[in-house]
Amino acid sequence: MRTAIDTSALTFAPAIVLCYLLGGIPVGVLIARAHGIDLRKVGSGNIGATNLFRALGAKWGLIGFALDTLKGLLPTLCCAWLGLHGWALGAPAVALVVGHCYSPYLRFAGGKGVATSLGVALALFWPAGLIPFLLWIGVTAVSRYVSLGSVVALPTAPVIAALLGASGPEVAAMAVAAVLCVVRHAENLERLVQGTENRLGRRKAPPSEEDTQP
Repeated sequence: MRTAIDTSALTFAPAIVLCYLLGGIPVGVLIARAHGIDLRKVGSGNIGATNLFRALGAKWGLIGFALDTLKGLLPTLCCAWLGLHGWALGAPAVALVVGHCYSPYLRFAGGKGVATSLGVALALFWPAGLIPFLLWIGVTAVSRYVSLGSVVALPTAPVIAALLGASGPEVAAMAVAAVLCVVRHAENLERLVQGTENRLGRRKAPPSEEDTQP
């Protein structure tokens, strides 16, 4: 039985801070470090699953992707369980993605937020996570460009959520996460236009100074 105290008011601000700190945990960096590799100094310099895939192979790339997804999914579900809803749930969910992209443990560098955004979307309104995920798989499989799959699929999450009746705060949280992820892919988009973006499965040269920011 719920107490008469407004748990949303008590947990809202701490939830944002905690979710930011949880989102900032650099899963890929920690996995690579356990194998004696600095992920920021190999491949693209990205700390995400794609670069982990290039550095350590498919097994660890998939593990990194799954853990980054859970990093968005589980804290969001916990916030909902604690009684947060509406904007009080959407804000901590966005904080998870912000933490991943601007990690306090990496001097505010970070990843691109794809897997964490997927986890957030699955927790907030699961069809808006599942459908874009399937679209991401399809586009990536056909094009071999992970970045293209990401920038095509992620913006569909808030659209799908709105069309299927999700609440305004849920749609807004997914929209903010999608915009942030697309912004983080700016360099990838430029390389896609130039025809120099790296395809999945192709090893990449050591990162240039400009490309060391994930």
